[in-house]
Amino acid sequence: MTMKFVDTSSHWELCREESLGLEDMLPSLLANAGVGEVNLVTVARGSSLRGREISEEARGLTAAARAEHRERGFGFWDFVLSSVTKASDDTRIALIRRALQHSAAEQQDALSVDEFVSLLVDGAFQSLPARTVVSITSRITGRTDTVPLHLPMLDFAIHADYSSDQTAVDVAGALGLSGDLYRSGTSYHLICDRPVDQLTLHQVLGRAQLLSPIIDHRWAAHQIIDGFCALRISTDLERHTSRHRLIASTRDCGTVDKQIVP
Repeated sequence: MTMKFVDTSSHWELCREESLGLEDMLPSLLANAGVGEVNLVTVARGSSLRGREISEEARGLTAAARAEHRERGFGFWDFVLSSVTKASDDTRIALIRRALQHSAAEQQDALSVDEFVSLLVDGAFQSLPARTVVSITSRITGRTDTVPLHLPMLDFAIHADYSSDQTAVDVAGALGLSGDLYRSGTSYHLICDRPVDQLTLHQVLGRAQLLSPIIDHRWAAHQIIDGFCALRISTDLERHTSRHRLIASTRDCGTVDKQIVP
């Protein structure tokens, strides 16, 4: 059954409990949402765009964009695309085409909630080979309802720190979302706790893009293209080395059973 969103901003509670992670919170969220089956996607990330494979001009543009990204935590492609108007024809066209690239998931697995929770609690998604990413998708199947639904998700672009925690909470509340909010390493991930249909999911993603650059608008665009959301739940040995840590929830953080095992 789908549920309409209401403003739940007053119900968000900061829960800076350093020991609470996905393995503690996600099992009960899925159980409370009536989820019977989840979907995972696995990808091997390619190397980041350096520009030299396009032209020396592109290398200079992307180097400046990386510096901008390091400074602000977001805006790499915004900076690149705002600069292409002055680039040569070949460089401009190549960068526009690269910005439009969309890679479908290489591997998709449907797992029962019991199977997934067992793997999650056992640490099966931690310390993977470099640039290997496992993500949970928004696509779910209920325990009693076979109609595919979605648990909305959001990927933030702002740097994760104590001064940004409240901003991330305010965004979740303003969008009328409920669930769990995590520091994902350098930024934030939000996993909602109420199933919705695909149209509602697209509306959530569309509204969230209005809050760019707080929300990663390019991530949101890729999710709309795919027809579902996907958020990383894994760590690897190179890029994503920090585990998720809960910072806020619309549930009572203090009553979560930290060892929920099927």
